[in-house]
Amino acid sequence: MMWIVIRLLWLYLHFVGKTSKITHVDREHEDKLKATGKPYIFAFWHGRQAILIYAHRNIKVSPLVSPSKDGEIAAQLLSLFGITSVRGSSRKNPTIGLRNLIERVREGYCLGLSPDGPIGPEREVKAGTLYLAQKLNIPILPMSASFKRKTTLNSWDTFLFPLPFNRAIINYGEPIRVAEGDDLEQKARELKKVLDDLTDKADALCG
Repeated sequence: MMWIVIRLLWLYLHFVGKTSKITHVDREHEDKLKATGKPYIFAFWHGRQAILIYAHRNIKVSPLVSPSKDGEIAAQLLSLFGITSVRGSSRKNPTIGLRNLIERVREGYCLGLSPDGPIGPEREVKAGTLYLAQKLNIPILPMSASFKRKTTLNSWDTFLFPLPFNRAIINYGEPIRVAEGDDLEQKARELKKVLDDLTDKADALCG
């Protein structure tokens, strides 16, 4: 039964992607990081990731996915899009997930992280993303997304579920670097502001 649900989700997201006009705004920020050939961290609010999965399919990126039952669905769905996830939790044995993420970066993978995941509070940056950027000396690429036609789910992250025949915006901010000795609380405020601004801009552009 789970496999049927996962397959249907995969088909649906493909249908949405194929029937939608997806516009990338300020993508030069991503292009510059790609040109270096070095890993970086995609950072986005948890509720905005649906179209990001489709738009970044089949690339060398590893998102962190919860070891829960819902996480298993997400991990298998991501694998159908050619994305290899890292299983781990920020609550239970967080060092295991961190260790696996660090190993992926050393293998040349980018990371995909939701600073407010996996259970919120919504749009509040937790330390994990900043810690990894600092420890591994890799930049954070802030990004967000929105849709013209969508359903907003009654979930902690007010997840945006896109509809077919849509208009989607994916926008990118300037990379954020976390140097050794930087104040992580200050950097968290900086990342939150950028992600909020990108999200508001994406919503405005979608009308």
